[in-house]
Amino acid sequence: MYRVKITTVIMVTIFLINYCGDKNLQEFDITKLGWFDDFGYSRENLFPLYMSSGSKYPQVEISIGGRKVKLLIDFLFNDIIINERLIKSSEFEAQRIYTKIFLSKEMMFEEGYLHDVEIFGVNYPLLYILLLKKSDMKLNSDGIIGKRFFTDKIVTLDFKNGIIGIKDNVNGMNIQTLQDSGYRIVRFVFDRSAHTELVNALKIKGKIRDKEIYLTFSTLFDESLISPELVNLLTGRIYTKYRFVIDTLTIDGLILSKEDLIVNDKVMDLSYTTEDLIHICLGCDVLKDKVATISLSDSLLIIK
Repeated sequence: MYRVKITTVIMVTIFLINYCGDKNLQEFDITKLGWFDDFGYSRENLFPLYMSSGSKYPQVEISIGGRKVKLLIDFLFNDIIINERLIKSSEFEAQRIYTKIFLSKEMMFEEGYLHDVEIFGVNYPLLYILLLKKSDMKLNSDGIIGKRFFTDKIVTLDFKNGIIGIKDNVNGMNIQTLQDSGYRIVRFVFDRSAHTELVNALKIKGKIRDKEIYLTFSTLFDESLISPELVNLLTGRIYTKYRFVIDTLTIDGLILSKEDLIVNDKVMDLSYTTEDLIHICLGCDVLKDKVATISLSDSLLIIK
């Protein structure tokens, strides 16, 4: 009896977690999506956003040779990265193997071209990717779609409804109209010259108390991170605890309060130059209840 009850609860829970990803978006009531008209999307621009590991990491489904694979959407990494075990040797034209150090973890890649890939309904007969051969760092996914794929597009991540919108950025953004509609406009620095790096963080200016800082965001992390250097500066002493709570973080028109961050001494490694070092990386814990729209060509992060 108890086994039946427990099994039923588990099945219902799994159904609820996967509902957003499995629903037919053509039948979804788009009037629930305030951003649908605000950014000029059509139904063909909408795709399921699968939330893995307790609704933390946003993933999308792609097709490789007809096989379905889920990849993380993350704007910290530059390229498309796919785990080697998912690719047949006949599908991949290898170029060269190299290693990179990311947050003190070694990652080994083989760059090359993958055949017959479908992403967001578009087929790519040949697509440049990085094949992940080895990684000392857990990615929480079978791969990543990095920012370069979205360079000339508008992307909306609706974490609540489990939907991603993507379209070509033809006319740019009407910032004033969006602000009048209640959106928070955050401007970031996108260094296009850093194209050879594995990661290229989107730098955002923020302020804590009277101190200006640089931060970024990434769905690779389930919790937000802060550097011990910044914590020491804010507290005026050597801070030794694992977590630190920020009273108020102001980012352009966006105000975040009582954010509980993990103190991590590798955060500044996310900077691609030695100037304007990054001290905070916002993770899924901050983004999970928001609708985030990114336009790389406009250098804008738009939050509601």
